[in-house]
Amino acid sequence: MALLTPARPHAPRTGTAPPRSPSLQGLRGVAVLLVVAFHVFTDRVSGGVDVFFVLSAFLLTGTFVRRAEAGRPLELRAYWLRTFSRLLGPLAVVLLAVLAAVLALFPPSRWEELFGHAWGSLLHVQNWVLAAEAVDYYAGGGAASTPLQHTWSLSLQGQVFLVWPLLLAGTAWASRRTGLPFRRLAAALFGALFAASLTWSAASTAAEPQGAYFDSFARV
Repeated sequence: MALLTPARPHAPRTGTAPPRSPSLQGLRGVAVLLVVAFHVFTDRVSGGVDVFFVLSAFLLTGTFVRRAEAGRPLELRAYWLRTFSRLLGPLAVVLLAVLAAVLALFPPSRWEELFGHAWGSLLHVQNWVLAAEAVDYYAGGGAASTPLQHTWSLSLQGQVFLVWPLLLAGTAWASRRTGLPFRRLAAALFGALFAASLTWSAASTAAEPQGAYFDSFARV
């Protein structure tokens, strides 16, 4: 799994994009090793996927915070167009290859289910599809496994790329209306979201761990 760095809104003509951070690149490498170790050597949760989520949200937030504090438009439509166009090409290739394999290797009795998973992956809601089907991610392969199960994390990142900028745009609007510092409002908003998500994650994991694993609200 690769870290999907969110596309930056267009930088001003007089500015340059911030340089890559070696520490963040190193953290991404550690996350890759954790994911590989989970899938190859153990059946326990690695935490690597969560590191990818945090890095993506961190980079996305930093991009929009700099623009908001500089008083520049956030250009959400252009951001979404660039981000999802970057995702669509590779995802479409994977989905077409998987669907060809499904038709060749899977019994017709499973085609409807797996085509539904393809739509879920394309629309970035695969994690909710798997949660609704009560798929046990920890169970690994088997007769009921799906070749598109791994796209749940891409779906969740797509949801973040869609919703996170809206929250930041709302925060920027509130900052202009109230005169309060943007960072203070953003910290309050995301702090409240984190607390609510942590509470929901603990409760849902205790009640239904299979569904909680894919739950977007439990991973904010």
